[in-house]
Parts: sequence; C-alpha cells; structure tokens
Amino acid sequence: MNTPKNDLQLVGVAAMWVASKYEEISTVEVAELVRLTDDSYTAEQVRHMECDILKVLDFQLNFPLQIQFLRRFTKAAGVGNDYYGAISSDRCSVFRHLCLGFCFKT
Repeated sequence: MNTPKNDLQLVGVAAMWVASKYEEISTVEVAELVRLTDDSYTAEQVRHMECDILKVLDFQLNFPLQIQFLRRFTKAAGVGNDYYGAISSDRCSVFRHLCLGFCFKT
C-alpha cells in the first residue's frame, strides 16, 4: 500500500488505535487520537485508515504468546500475585511441553 507522506501521521495514529484495541483493556477513544493530531484528521479518517491497515494485514494480527496466556490464566484462576509475577519463560516452556505431550498422546 502506497501512503502519501502527508498521511503518515494518520497511519501512525490508526496503528496506535489498532494496537490499543488489541493490547489494552479499555481502548483509546478516537476523539482523543484526533486531538493528538491537533485536529489534522477527522474521526472518520482515522476509522477508515484503521480499516485499510487491517485489510492490508489481511486481519492477521499477532497471536498471544504462551507467557501471555499463562499470566491471564493464573490471574483468572485467582492465583496469588507472587506466582503471577514469577511466571518466566522457563515455566512457559515446561507448560508448552506438558500441553503438547498431553495433546499428542496416542
């Protein structure tokens, strides 16, 4: 996708909006992003650019990593903050191997 130089700020703001929707619990309001651009773009332009970005990516956003899954799982399970903070990539690796072993048992 070719983007004119004067629309790069719009692409950046729309990409931030997509990222906030993906990562944050409460997303950034589009009006706040418009204000961030000093009203250079409208809310409709930001929404349209968001759609363009997602179309170019073919809606193929990154998938959650094991550590993110484990952190959400332990938080949902009500495990204490000590364990939640202590999750490491080593534990994720062990968890992954256990899951794969369980899934592929014959």
